[in-house]
Amino acid sequence: MDHSKINNLLYKSGDLFLPKRVVRFLDQGFYDSQERFYINFWTVLHFLSGIIIGKMVSMHTMNKLHYFGTCIAIHTSWEVWQVYIGMAKPWNLSGSSNLIDSFIDTAAFVFGTIIVFHKKKSNTNI
Repeated sequence: MDHSKINNLLYKSGDLFLPKRVVRFLDQGFYDSQERFYINFWTVLHFLSGIIIGKMVSMHTMNKLHYFGTCIAIHTSWEVWQVYIGMAKPWNLSGSSNLIDSFIDTAAFVFGTIIVFHKKKSNTNI
């Protein structure tokens, strides 16, 4: 396999090999002024992944430090991978920085894990 094919394969891994049509849908903002407020359908996907990862981690530990530490480590690894392969999107007001993209995605993810943690601690099904 040549170098360009490997790079293309690595880049596509950043969106979980989703079809381009799905990626275009997820890239849509909730309203027209995307430059001022960076939330799109990827944000929803990160929230849902927080619930899914949180549920999986909660099957192994409900110790608060271990639970959130594991969840944050998994998500941070993913965000670092996306920055490494050039997949993280820059935000207009922050120049070429990917920090806003990573921060918003991580906040949505953590919110999902918090919901799972509190529901599990109160023995409520999600």
